[in-house]
Amino acid sequence: MTTSSATARFVPLSITLALGAAALAQESVRDLERPGENHKHLTVNTVDRWRFEGHADEVIRFDVASSDFDPVIALVKVVEGDRDEVVLADVDDDGSRSHALVRLASAGRYAILVHGPNARGGGNYRLYVERLKSVPMQDGGNVCEGRLDDMGMAHVRFLAQKGETVVPHGAGVVEFIDPKGRSRIGWEGCHDVELDGEHYVRVHGAPDAGFRVGVERARVRDLGSDAERADSLSAHGIDEWRFEGRPDEFRRIVLHGERIAMRVIPRDTATGLDERAPLVVLTDREKGGVRRLAVVLGRDGGYRVQVLSRSGSSMEYRLRFDVDAEPLAVAQPADRELALGASEFFAFDTTPGQVLRVDVAADAFDPLVRLTAADGRPIGENDDGGGGLASRHGWFVQRGGLVRAQVACVGDGGGGRYRIALSDVLVPALAIGAAKDGTLGDGATEYWHLDGRTGQSLFLSARSATADLTVTLIDPYGVVVGSDDDSGADRDALFATRLSRDGRHTVVVTARSGRGAYSIQAIDPSAVR
Repeated sequence: MTTSSATARFVPLSITLALGAAALAQESVRDLERPGENHKHLTVNTVDRWRFEGHADEVIRFDVASSDFDPVIALVKVVEGDRDEVVLADVDDDGSRSHALVRLASAGRYAILVHGPNARGGGNYRLYVERLKSVPMQDGGNVCEGRLDDMGMAHVRFLAQKGETVVPHGAGVVEFIDPKGRSRIGWEGCHDVELDGEHYVRVHGAPDAGFRVGVERARVRDLGSDAERADSLSAHGIDEWRFEGRPDEFRRIVLHGERIAMRVIPRDTATGLDERAPLVVLTDREKGGVRRLAVVLGRDGGYRVQVLSRSGSSMEYRLRFDVDAEPLAVAQPADRELALGASEFFAFDTTPGQVLRVDVAADAFDPLVRLTAADGRPIGENDDGGGGLASRHGWFVQRGGLVRAQVACVGDGGGGRYRIALSDVLVPALAIGAAKDGTLGDGATEYWHLDGRTGQSLFLSARSATADLTVTLIDPYGVVVGSDDDSGADRDALFATRLSRDGRHTVVVTARSGRGAYSIQAIDPSAVR
């Protein structure tokens, strides 16, 4: 819980703690002799009071940390001959550390209180205190000029609201401090504001040197679907384009512009209820002044595309926003051209039990094909399975649903004409009792369909003189029934199972190492004598 100076209130001094602690809690009183770190021990079920004389407009930045107890920290102003005090802040942050920052309205006697929740608990702690002077942005604007103090420091304050994005800039800017006194690490020098109130920019340089600090605020606008936008940024400007999204939706963003940074983030911060990441990045490449980013969204709600100038001067840019991958159908090859450093995306639906293959062929570049599920999870990739400069990836579909295929150049350096094709691979039948032969390359996989019934028992045997085999059985719903890699003689695979479902099962034979001919057989145990 936090109480700011805007909600300060009187409490009797006999109620030693500001917010609901035991009235008879004992105190240990100390004088705060200097800023910096103070290491002390809090006696169990007591309060440590650190006294000091404060000055009007002085900023008190303080925090307490302990590995022995959950620390609570408060700042009070003592009035009326020590009989009453005004609570300016009372903070119990999550975890083992609490932070606070207060700008004093007037000179007087103040105290920092350190204790455990409800004045219980105790142990070693570290109290850190800074006493700062600050200057406001001039005339309520976005620029402040002045001179550094004899320690080479200045602190510039300004108001910001939750949800804003701000960019402090100027020579010597070393720290951004939020209304709780926490040092915040931003992206490319910009910061997402999490709390309403006064924020501070710390400037460092030579003693008594002049300084000039500014704060730019993001321009916010809506970004429609399949949109292209052209705009310009000021020297330290940032644009924020907003859009709505849902889980598993695909977004591709292309930014044209030199020395411009870009990122995609959710509009709201994560909560403990979020089970998925806010987005999955499928590709993020920059080449020749073009930044290409493709993501899969992980949440319902708003997202932001932030575009920030890195140059220190005004810049023009173009932003392209696509919401769909291109459809790809079985037995309908597509001829396309890949731009230098780019990726292209195709999408298609799958059904459990299918065996599919994607082929990409090109003459001018070495293609890479990468497959991902609807939520961005990787399925597989290949860059040379088709021979020469061709790529090929085949797989058995267990779960079904949307799949995306990404086509890129190995090393992301080339481009040119290419053809992509999706094939539904014909899977041969494996009858119970009959042995079938096949041939596998290194790490290769072959599939067989086996019709079975509930309660049926069988052995699966895979043999090879030159390859170390794995055999796996998958039921009609895509569930793995069983697998083995070395239970047979030598490097052969063998296992027994009882089927729990009627229908078409899939047998998967993989060469874990080696290559060559193999034999696969499904055996009815009742037929074995």
